Amino acid sequence: MVSFEYVYDIVFHVKWPIYIAMYIFFTGMSAGSFVLSTLGNVFGIKQFKPLSRIGVVVSVILLMLAPLFLIVDLEQPTKFYSTLYYTNPNSVMSWGVYLLTIYPLNCAIYAWFIFRADFARLAKKHARNPIKRAFYSALTLEQKDLSDKAIQRDARFSKIFGVIGVPLALMVHGYTGFILAVVEAGVLWHTSLMPPLFLTSAIISGIALFIIVYTIYTRYFSRERKVDLVTTTNLARLMAWALIIDLTLFLCEIIVLANSGAAAQDAMWLLTQGPLAGTFIGMEIVLGAIVPILIIFYPATGKRLGWQLFASGLILMGILAMRFNIIVGGQFVPLAGGEIVRYSITEEEFLRTLAIVLVGATLIYVAFRVLPLQPMVKEKDKKHRSGKGSRPEQEDDDTKKQERPADGMDRRSFVRAAMAMGGLVAGVQLGLVGLWKSGSPLGSAEAAGTPANGKTPRYAMVIDLTKCIGCHSCTQACKETYNLPTGTWRCWVTKIKKTDGLNEKRLFLPRLCNHCEHAPCVKVCPVQATYKNENGIVLQRYERCIGCKYCMMACPYGMRFVHPRLKVIDKCTFCHHRVKYGMEPACVAACPPKARIFGNLNDSTSAVAKLVTTKPTTVLKPDLGTEPRVFYIEGDKDLMEAGIHDRK
Repeated sequence: MVSFEYVYDIVFHVKWPIYIAMYIFFTGMSAGSFVLSTLGNVFGIKQFKPLSRIGVVVSVILLMLAPLFLIVDLEQPTKFYSTLYYTNPNSVMSWGVYLLTIYPLNCAIYAWFIFRADFARLAKKHARNPIKRAFYSALTLEQKDLSDKAIQRDARFSKIFGVIGVPLALMVHGYTGFILAVVEAGVLWHTSLMPPLFLTSAIISGIALFIIVYTIYTRYFSRERKVDLVTTTNLARLMAWALIIDLTLFLCEIIVLANSGAAAQDAMWLLTQGPLAGTFIGMEIVLGAIVPILIIFYPATGKRLGWQLFASGLILMGILAMRFNIIVGGQFVPLAGGEIVRYSITEEEFLRTLAIVLVGATLIYVAFRVLPLQPMVKEKDKKHRSGKGSRPEQEDDDTKKQERPADGMDRRSFVRAAMAMGGLVAGVQLGLVGLWKSGSPLGSAEAAGTPANGKTPRYAMVIDLTKCIGCHSCTQACKETYNLPTGTWRCWVTKIKKTDGLNEKRLFLPRLCNHCEHAPCVKVCPVQATYKNENGIVLQRYERCIGCKYCMMACPYGMRFVHPRLKVIDKCTFCHHRVKYGMEPACVAACPPKARIFGNLNDSTSAVAKLVTTKPTTVLKPDLGTEPRVFYIEGDKDLMEAGIHDRK
């Protein structure tokens, strides 16, 4: 059996910390809350109509806070606005920026049409209080018409924007699944099940949060001070069925991982035996899924409010654990090197996260106090005023039906809710796939400027591993050329001991950016800060870089890093500033045994072109199809294709 021991390698770190997991957690709860708020207004399910106001308010508040997690994680937070005008049509993240702009605006308009009439009534009610009158008048945008025609217009437009908002809500969270799914380097991420997993878990977390928020509001802030147990039971059962679907999808993913290659086996080890076992098995599966399902479907507990709240809290914990395991834990499998990447939440990360959560709780409390989350005029009163109401006898019958205790929603309503959610999830996923597939597989920045005749130089490097002595002269020359801070490298040499039965062999593997023909980093960068020039060299526009680290996640070789002084993403550039003046890269010039050869692949007389065509060469991870432009002579095949082999 072949095994590798990494004698010397650089230390890799988690690039996307807890902030990204919390961002996806918040957007998921927002999407779920919004969809829930539309079940009554848009889909006509009467049992859920009283929930629309609370749902949309919670959704808007979560949307206001979610981007804060992204901003605090950016290396260049003051440049976040540049994502609106520097675009990359091949980047899922670039599409997401516009979704995150359009969706909150739609939510705000939807909420305004729901609340406008009651804002006008409150402004009139507090006519003697100048502060409250001015506050509610401002919220009406000076639209204080309370006629039946105006109220009917509000209802019509709230339904229109609700219809628009449902697919937007699902796309906002679906795109987060696609952000991960398109990263081939992430073994836990690169699966078509990632978007539906994120969508279903978003619905689940939204319902779980809503049960808690709804209970707090109706018990302590509503006019009746009484929780409608039928409503919470209906929601809990809908949540439990969605959780079963989510577990089924995740089981499919686990089965695929268990029967895949070495990297997938390592991911399975991380989830079941490694550092993620506690959060995955204990928090996500047992406490966050199995226990709540048993609580909700067990008759003695499923119809009791206390147990429903307990199950909702466990589900929120489980969904958060799922976000952590996938987002943060997915980075534990190293892209290069042999040691598992470790992560622990820092004090700064914890305090910032706690501060944003407390701000959210405060905003929800303020909304409970100042917003009319219950209509000020009942529906039957409006019918009497407009003359279009039903007969009093019929109204009494309807009232009795609404007040009649029930075990849950009727079968027809449940099927309608389930079909609406399921159909929207499937439709949004297919739509996002279509958007992603519509672009060129290479990307506009990647293909630009390359003549069809191929006469333009295409630079590459060949490294002869039979000559490399592991002296690190290349590493030192690179650091001196670019004055790199301590702890950062553009290139280095990994030292490895290979054991094959009784045989041991010492290997040296020089590492640098591979300047891939189909560079994943170019494709994912939302602002095209990463691009490929006409010579095939992958470069950085530092003035555009916002420091989102998506290119670092997409690079399957782990060759990018955050420059600690410049606060931008940095990497090897083949010493482009030297090459354009006819000089060799610094690492090539400094190599004592001349193990590195640099030149033009399009020039058949160049040393690089001759070596590539006459010598048996290999590249790193050839199965990914990135077509690296760094070739190795006498490269160890097992090492070239290696995942992780040393679980320390």
